[in-house]
Amino acid sequence: MTERTKSIRQAKARPRYVTTGGELVPGVTTILSVKAKPALVGWAFNIGKHNPELPSIRAYVDDLAEIGTVVHLRVNADLMGTVPDFSDYAPSVVAQSDVSFEKYLSWKRGRAISLLGAELSLVSDEHRYGGTLDFFGVIDGALTVLDVKTGKAIYPEYFIQAAAYAQLVVEHFHVTPAELRILQIGRTGAEGFAERIVSDFGPYWRAFAACRALYDADKEIDALAEGPGPHRDNVIDIDALRGIITRATSSEQEKNKE
Repeated sequence: MTERTKSIRQAKARPRYVTTGGELVPGVTTILSVKAKPALVGWAFNIGKHNPELPSIRAYVDDLAEIGTVVHLRVNADLMGTVPDFSDYAPSVVAQSDVSFEKYLSWKRGRAISLLGAELSLVSDEHRYGGTLDFFGVIDGALTVLDVKTGKAIYPEYFIQAAAYAQLVVEHFHVTPAELRILQIGRTGAEGFAERIVSDFGPYWRAFAACRALYDADKEIDALAEGPGPHRDNVIDIDALRGIITRATSSEQEKNKE
């Protein structure tokens, strides 16, 4: 991993999401970190197997991640009608993103796209989480939440993430998106290009809500593990308890004989 890549990673701050009541709440991707990702484990194993010279999987990820970041930057700028700022990236990295960006432009041609919001940060007071939408608008007549992914495939958890964004739209704008779209743009020729659309995000939202509850439970468990031992206000009379158990057991045995 180059020093340039290190500096970019260190400079990139996570967004802060705060409710109207002032509570700092986790973001969608942070919440989804509680969900196991078996495909990612297999991918990492295969990368290590075929690239034994890599000092760690992070080195491979960082090289591709920088290309992916530039692709994402270019797509967002195009959707918003602005000019991307490449000043933090080497010209060679920008050049490597050209093929990926052309895949996106090919997808865009012939589609009717109306932007309502891009890089839109919203917070749910009800469910206590925040998220930043890549794109919210109308695509070919359908109210859509679009999430752009730079990688090799479309995974189910992407729609869980998009469903969480759709719920933010529902809460803030009182409209329900008709479609969730994932646009997968490969960072290399081998990673390809794909699009998938779902119109029923109910199951994905329920999955996110379960992850939200698990995230809170994990935090509570961590606090219990780090805190003092249990405080006992009452002292158990072990002999009295033994008597209760004996009588209850004997009563059950008599019932069974009858």
